[in-house]
Amino acid sequence: MSRPKIAGIRTYISLSLLVILIGGIVFTTGFGICLYLSRTQITELTNKGISRDLDVIHNYVDGQLQSIEDVAYALSGAEDRNYATFDPASFDSEESMFVFLENILNVNANICGIAIGLEPSLSVPQQGPYGFAAYVTNVSGKSERLRLGGINDYRKKEWYCKAATRNKPYWSLPFRETNMGKVVTCFSLPLHDRTGNFIGVLALDINTEAFRLKCNEIMPFKNAEVTLVDRNHRFISHPDTTFLLRNVSDYHPEQWNKAAAHDLAQQKKFFRVESKENKSLFYFDTIQRTQWIISIECPIDEVYSGVYRMRRDTTLIAIASILFMIVCFIYLFRRLQRITLSKANLDKEVKIASEIQMDMTPKHKASAPEFEQFDVCGFLQPARDIGGDLYDFFLYDGCLYFCIGDVSGKGIPASLFMSATHYLFRSTLEGCEDLAQAVASINRSLCTNNERNMFVTFFCGKLDLATGKLDYCNAGHNAPILISHEPGKASFIQTTHRLPLGIMSDVTFQTETMNLQNGDALFLYTDGITESMNLERQEFGDEQTLQCVTAHASESTQDIVKKLYKDIQQHAAGAEQSDDITMLCFRYNSSDNS
Repeated sequence: MSRPKIAGIRTYISLSLLVILIGGIVFTTGFGICLYLSRTQITELTNKGISRDLDVIHNYVDGQLQSIEDVAYALSGAEDRNYATFDPASFDSEESMFVFLENILNVNANICGIAIGLEPSLSVPQQGPYGFAAYVTNVSGKSERLRLGGINDYRKKEWYCKAATRNKPYWSLPFRETNMGKVVTCFSLPLHDRTGNFIGVLALDINTEAFRLKCNEIMPFKNAEVTLVDRNHRFISHPDTTFLLRNVSDYHPEQWNKAAAHDLAQQKKFFRVESKENKSLFYFDTIQRTQWIISIECPIDEVYSGVYRMRRDTTLIAIASILFMIVCFIYLFRRLQRITLSKANLDKEVKIASEIQMDMTPKHKASAPEFEQFDVCGFLQPARDIGGDLYDFFLYDGCLYFCIGDVSGKGIPASLFMSATHYLFRSTLEGCEDLAQAVASINRSLCTNNERNMFVTFFCGKLDLATGKLDYCNAGHNAPILISHEPGKASFIQTTHRLPLGIMSDVTFQTETMNLQNGDALFLYTDGITESMNLERQEFGDEQTLQCVTAHASESTQDIVKKLYKDIQQHAAGAEQSDDITMLCFRYNSSDNS
């Protein structure tokens, strides 16, 4: 076995042992923290879940109570929720009043009983020894009529006397209804005549059994208990019906301290009780309307049943992870060697691609004999090794064709899209009669199979060297600057903007025309100039670009380009170049003055 191979094996073994040591330390630390935090995390999740359950139960119960109040106010014809009027004379007989109450009972499923009790001083038919009170209750789905004034003095009952003495709506303490044997609570509404005198009470009974059924549907845990307690701390809803109307302190003296439970309920907090007999988490909320307390009791063993599974699973996963890390580390170590070599090759290829890209553009300073009628200079400085900007110009049949463009994005994808645009410019515009049609043809070609949705802003033109006529077309690019032959005069060319190339295949473009005079120059550029930023993220801007071009207007195109680039560098003040910078400038010299 060769020495290098033995050294490699030793390296792998050493690294593997190091990974095991580090992994063991990390695992031990993480496992300890996991055990410490697991109960806290589960408690937080339980708190959030049960808080939502409490809100659901609270909203349901409070909504049912609200609906009973709404029915009572509607029956009394009250315009003010604190003042209800009633006219017994609106009923021509006792029968009509009972029929009225039965109809209300039949159409409201939440109501199990309804009564109207009147003061004995009122003149009503068939008044009993204690007065007149009509009561209709629902027993086994059938309504039953009772004349309370002939049975007992209903004015001494809580539902009547509390509403009468307080002269305002009153929710009674829950009680066991005699006929049905169910726990009900009663909403009493005092009634008045048109002059404001108290004349009686309207009472609606609601069965608390409906609350228990809804509570059972929202059980957060299998063995959790949801209970409802009235303001005297008696159970009015409990999974075990034998607890109903019994004081909570008889069954949970440790958990249900009245003051503590009330304070906690008011603040919507929870506390945990751990006793020898049971370990539970208690959550409380209060229904302000009736001062009822909602309680959810969750066994701690059930809440934290996942902790033990978490410990076991965490240990197994950690051991498997360490072993997997060792295998992956060995693989990645060898892979890293290959990647390093591949990156070196890629850097070399990117450099070659950059050189090819620069070779595709014309020389920065054109000095061939055929360029005697104009002075032209181009400049391209990519933000990365390769960029997405382009410029080009060529002569054909006495005309100068030129273009400048800026591809969306940067890097290799932008450079490939730029190359395609460069090729299409050369192959499409040579000898074309209508620039707009030629640009539309380039656009359709770029839209074909453009799955990456790339686009290029593009400006191209055709200058007739004999006449100075300039045809140009703009596809979403920056407006060029016209440098006049008159000293110190330059301005932006007004162009009709269209969408950039590569976005929509059916876009139409417009050819615009102007005439250049002897000595006029045209300066084209990409947004890498105007959007060049300094360390304070201030852009170079359109106005500053125009000012700098104007300041150098009388100089050669090469000096204009060179000095503008220097101005941009001074503005950047060391800030990193964020976009490709491209410029193309040419000055027209007519044949009459050549």
